Amino acid sequence: MISLVADSVKGPKKDGRAARWEEHRGRRRAEFVDAAVRAVERHGPDVRTDQIAAEAGVPRPRLYRYFDGKADLERAIVERAGDLCAAEFAALWDPHGTPAQIIGTAADSWLRWVTDHANLYRYARKVHAAGLHAPYSETKSAFGGRVSALLRAYAGFLGLDPRVAEPLSSGILGMAEAATHRWLEAGQEVGRDEMAGHLARWIIAMLTDTAAHLGTSLDPSKPLPELATVRPAAD
Repeated sequence: MISLVADSVKGPKKDGRAARWEEHRGRRRAEFVDAAVRAVERHGPDVRTDQIAAEAGVPRPRLYRYFDGKADLERAIVERAGDLCAAEFAALWDPHGTPAQIIGTAADSWLRWVTDHANLYRYARKVHAAGLHAPYSETKSAFGGRVSALLRAYAGFLGLDPRVAEPLSSGILGMAEAATHRWLEAGQEVGRDEMAGHLARWIIAMLTDTAAHLGTSLDPSKPLPELATVRPAAD
């Protein structure tokens, strides 16, 4: 009797076949998203679903067995694009070196990713503009939050007011994205390395001007302390 009561509390056991199907579906879905990314890179932001299915090696109806319609597929592609882009900046969240070096590396990584994956970047922006805001917005929000956290952590060292960390990070990222988009769509009249240098200088100018407004100075050539040593003061 006790065992029966215990079993009823735990609830019904998960059917083995259902669990295997769920695992299989997740694996196949991930494979199809990878294929979709390749199709976008190959065919551009106006890629058709039949081109994605062809890249995946399955008929179009079979592709949709793993997605809840076109919007779900688009969402998955944009989420994957965000993951791929975020991977380029993993080292930024534990910075080493001077602000000038860190910002220069970040600007270079950003432009390199955008130019190497221009069609995927354009696709993400297109889907966002069409009304599927969540994946693109969530990626930008997450990235902005991490930049804001860094600015807040290093506020004392950089001579910044931690209260402006969030709007300042939004301004920096908004400027960088708008400038990058215009540069990319205008035919990249300025070389990538030169453009990365411009972006880095503009970002540094925003930081130094903000510090100057507060009556302090920011030396972008002065190495930052280890993040672990400044985090407690920021909490």
